[in-house]
Amino acid sequence: MSCVTVSRKGQVVIPANLRRQLGIQPGSRVEISAVDGRIEIELQPSATRSSHAAGFGMLKYAGPPRRLADFDVVEWVRQEPDFADALHLSRAGRCERFYTFDDRKFARRAAKLDVVPQVQVP
Repeated sequence: MSCVTVSRKGQVVIPANLRRQLGIQPGSRVEISAVDGRIEIELQPSATRSSHAAGFGMLKYAGPPRRLADFDVVEWVRQEPDFADALHLSRAGRCERFYTFDDRKFARRAAKLDVVPQVQVP
């Protein structure tokens, strides 16, 4: 057990030998709680960073091939698709043209992401 001093800001320093033993690095996250009049500090597992590309192919579609023409666009619009839904549909590789009738905000957001085909406002 180690004894540490609390600073004016309420900070404490975890001794180096404990940091090494537990693998605590700068940026590590800990959970602090009060239990029976004691303070407990529990190291939280680190989340690994990944890119969106790492998730590609994670969900498989086992059904028959689908084309953009297979979608009931009117029904889809009634469900108020969000930007991510529309972007996903355009990236499906079966889309020749992509139009938005909302506003230019959607087209600007898509342009920043280099969406192909380019989102157009009629």
